[in-house]
Amino acid sequence: MEHWDAMKTAYVVARLGTVSAAAKALGVHRATVVRHVDTVESELGGPLFHRHRQGYELTEAGEDLLATASVIDDQLDQLARRTRGRTLELEGELTITALAMFTPLVLDLVEACSREHPGLRLRFEVGSRVLSLDRGEAHVALRVGQRPTQPEEVVQSARQMRSSLYAHPSYLERRGTPSSEQALRHHAFVVDRNALPDRWLREWVPDADVVFSSPDTSAVFDAIARGVGLGLCPDFMASRLGLVRVFAGPPRGIDVWVVTHHRMHRSARVRWVSRRLREQLLDEFGEARLEA
Repeated sequence: MEHWDAMKTAYVVARLGTVSAAAKALGVHRATVVRHVDTVESELGGPLFHRHRQGYELTEAGEDLLATASVIDDQLDQLARRTRGRTLELEGELTITALAMFTPLVLDLVEACSREHPGLRLRFEVGSRVLSLDRGEAHVALRVGQRPTQPEEVVQSARQMRSSLYAHPSYLERRGTPSSEQALRHHAFVVDRNALPDRWLREWVPDADVVFSSPDTSAVFDAIARGVGLGLCPDFMASRLGLVRVFAGPPRGIDVWVVTHHRMHRSARVRWVSRRLREQLLDEFGEARLEA
């Protein structure tokens, strides 16, 4: 049936019994109702109604129409209720947990959420402590490092976050750009105490050259951006901070995972946030994907 509007009109006529009542219920002109009924009868190849002064009496085909359209109308009503229910699920509060370095990604997500689902409030828990998804401390987590192995966690769509040695242009203007690994000994360094330094960094950078260290990743990035010293920084953050990559070998990578608990994984809110986070990881880190 190509003419769904006409079918609906014919169904209303069959249910109410007159053109006038159907026109009033549908908010259309009587002529539109008559035209729609004629269209359906033409397409079905037979009359649906016996027309007389008192109204429209159903033919056998009309009885079939009423029974069939009644089922369709009920199914569409159920669909509408399910859709409204899903929309309501995209309201309330949802907690995301991640390291501070992911703050820009989460802020992008908050902006998108305020546009698309204003009833959904995102709470961002920042820190190195791993919040429990099982106990409901958070609903969605961005984990870094080895693939999480908790049996009740759903691990999705890993990306590899690349990091390199960076400096602010003001630092390089003041101290110069190191031309060799040996030259690193003559530079100042900013270190994240929660991150294990690379082997080459431990080898070439003595403790005396570390001028600033902090367990707060945001503070480390801020120090690099202020020209305090050289430091390891994810490529996506470096581009936002206007940093310059120094030689220091090839970029290093760390795996990033989107993790939810299986009890919440089918929630519309959790699915929406997880999908948007995966899309942002793809945008920021590129196509490199690990087995999820």
